Amino acid sequence: MKSRWREELPQVRQRELRDIQDLRLHRRLILGGIIGLAGLVDLIFSLTSWQATRFGRLDYEHALRAMVPSATALMLSCQAILGCFFLSILDIKQTRRTMIGATVPSDSNDEPAIAVLK
Repeated sequence: MKSRWREELPQVRQRELRDIQDLRLHRRLILGGIIGLAGLVDLIFSLTSWQATRFGRLDYEHALRAMVPSATALMLSCQAILGCFFLSILDIKQTRRTMIGATVPSDSNDEPAIAVLK
């Protein structure tokens, strides 16, 4: 049974979703972690090079060439990790369950049946 949001998407979009969903949750988390780790290493490298100048005046051209990619990688890793959790939530199969003690319409008009969680 397909979920409604997949059926309403155009065909091209469905192919893209299948490609994205081929990567499972743990692979996406590992990919986001690797990107975040690369950004963190670059950030530490930038800070140690600034420390070498005793936190004095920065060479903006050199500093920005290191800081912009590291900040971008850190933000991208956060987006990738949160996005993979969101995609995995969308992929959860929905089942209809009735709570214990809830009334369920019965076939006859005698009295309502009591539902039991299946």
